[in-house]
Amino acid sequence: MSTKAIYEATGKKILNKYLGSTAAECRCVSVDADTNWDELIANNRWLENE
Repeated sequence: MSTKAIYEATGKKILNKYLGSTAAECRCVSVDADTNWDELIANNRWLENE
């Protein structure tokens, strides 16, 4: 168990990194009250389609 809390999105990125092509890619983003939506979409173009 981790001694430091991590975001679910970070955990999924770690899994994708080490599982590689053996698992379906999990795409996710972290959003909070300060999120800039235009910047978020610019950095994650797949959000426009899903």
